[in-house]
Amino acid sequence: MGAFMIIVLKKTADDAWAAFRPYQNKFLPYRDATMGTCAYKCINYHCFQGLQFAITLGWYNYQTFDVQEYQHFEKVENGDLNWILPGKFIAFSGPLNVTDRYGSFTPEDYVPIFKKMNVGLVVRLNKP
Repeated sequence: MGAFMIIVLKKTADDAWAAFRPYQNKFLPYRDATMGTCAYKCINYHCFQGLQFAITLGWYNYQTFDVQEYQHFEKVENGDLNWILPGKFIAFSGPLNVTDRYGSFTPEDYVPIFKKMNVGLVVRLNKP
């Protein structure tokens, strides 16, 4: 609902968050998928701020966002990847040496996708 308010109704993150004032203490913070203790607190308001910022910078446009492409590539069996900055920065599941039972890709599986998306550099930020 908050994202709708920001994207379609052109409300600010503050306005969208204010609409949830009676329920704000009921929302649990988001966290990463690791099993350890989360070192940060990310609440809906922060997501609203990020969305507003992305729209302001032109990183997200409701009119041009390709839902079918997003839904295709966000699936593990299709590469588990998403644009963070359209045309600039893409995040994806770390490749494996062999395809596993969950459908994770090998580096060779990603090559045609990256060529199609004009990815010219891959930087690995997790295990060597």
